[in-house]
Amino acid sequence: MLTYIISVILVSFICLCFFKKNFWENRYIVLFISCGVALLATLAINFSVRGRLQTKTEITWIKPMKMFYVSTDLLIKNMPHLDSLSPEKSPIVKGYNYYGDHKSEEFHRDTTKKQTPVTILFYQFGKTKDVWVGTFTNKDNQDFWRLDDVYLMKSSADSVAYACKKRQYYDTGTSNWITGFSIPRKSIITILHIPPTEYDMIPDSLIRPIPF
Repeated sequence: MLTYIISVILVSFICLCFFKKNFWENRYIVLFISCGVALLATLAINFSVRGRLQTKTEITWIKPMKMFYVSTDLLIKNMPHLDSLSPEKSPIVKGYNYYGDHKSEEFHRDTTKKQTPVTILFYQFGKTKDVWVGTFTNKDNQDFWRLDDVYLMKSSADSVAYACKKRQYYDTGTSNWITGFSIPRKSIITILHIPPTEYDMIPDSLIRPIPF
């Protein structure tokens, strides 16, 4: 903050020496120059010191994920590529947008059908090679993410499932020269916390290490 204040004062003094009696008439020009110089000085200091700053993390929001039900027959039919896994226990649909093409009511429990309870559903559709992750944040609210945009993590218990955003930022401490709001965040990621029994059945190829 002191960087900004000192820059404004210094530029104002220089402009006063330059404009002299016409200083007040040119006050808007002085203000514009002061703000520009202060911004450049702040950015220069931020870029020069942030590589030496420690980082901190915080959870910015949490969204609970609910269990839903998918057709077990469909899972078996569309998973010939998973040789070592039990199709009944692995919520993966390949080559078919089951999650995106079906209404939320079709994911409700139905004792007359053979269903598999899950908290997440992996699927691919069309000609794209992207894998998507489908979830429910409440009884009838479908949510989905591209797998490359999220990270998967084992939750603390089988009854716990939620999505969260985790932010990593630079710790400026109590410095009077730089402030946190003037330095962009370092990174922000979305993490899906999955019940342990379900997480252990996810192929390793779909799991990436969480960076922080």
